[in-house]
Amino acid sequence: MGTLAKLVVFLLFLMSAYSIGVMIDRFMAYSAARKQSRLFAPAVAGALREGKLDEAVKIGDRFKKSHLAKSWWRASRNSRLTSSATRSRVKRSRLPSALWSAPRPLCTPN
Repeated sequence: MGTLAKLVVFLLFLMSAYSIGVMIDRFMAYSAARKQSRLFAPAVAGALREGKLDEAVKIGDRFKKSHLAKSWWRASRNSRLTSSATRSRVKRSRLPSALWSAPRPLCTPN
C-alpha cells in the first residue's frame, strides 16, 4: 500500500471514530431527554389540572433536557395569559367568545 492509500485509510478511520462518538453522544442526549419528558408530563399535567399555570411554568424550568419541557416553556413564555398579574388585566369582554363561552351543540337532540 502506498503512502496516499495509507493516508486515506487513516482519514477514514478517524472519520469513523468521530461518527461513532457522535452516535454515542446523541444516544445519551436522547435518553436523558426521554427520561425527563416522562417525568415532566405527569408533573405539569397535575399542575394544569389544578389550574396552577405559574407552577407549571416553574416545573418546565426544572427539566432542561426534556423536549416537552422546552416546548412548554417556549409556549408559556410567548403566551400572554401565563402569569396571574397578566390574567387579571385581561378582561373577559376582550377575549374572543370561543375562549369563555360553553361549547354549543351542532344539532339539538330530538
